[in-house]
Amino acid sequence: MRSKEQIEKRIGEIERDDRYQSGLEKPALIEINAPLALIQVSFEAELRGLKWVLEGNVKWTLVESTNIAAIGYDEEARELRVQFSSGTVYAYSEVPPEVYHDFLAAESKGKYLGAHIKGVFEYQKT
Repeated sequence: MRSKEQIEKRIGEIERDDRYQSGLEKPALIEINAPLALIQVSFEAELRGLKWVLEGNVKWTLVESTNIAAIGYDEEARELRVQFSSGTVYAYSEVPPEVYHDFLAAESKGKYLGAHIKGVFEYQKT
């Protein structure tokens, strides 16, 4: 899990990186420089996710996972949000706080999601 300060620091690191800066002016073409193009796309996706986590009213936590980038929870609304590495976000309704906490604590976020959340709670793509 990263704190707000860690997220802001990482955003600054990416924004100052020459490889990211060069992509703002003239993105690399995958046919000509595939490694740079992939780095630029990766930076852009990471930046979108990090900035999105800082905005909004849901309490977000960045997680270490292959497919899940962040998990958010609105205690008042009892709504769980899951942002995948692709940027797609799903909101699950009427999720008890203990499910949210167990999800954060799970060794494998993907396995927990599949076993305890998907198919159990109503959801919508946001």
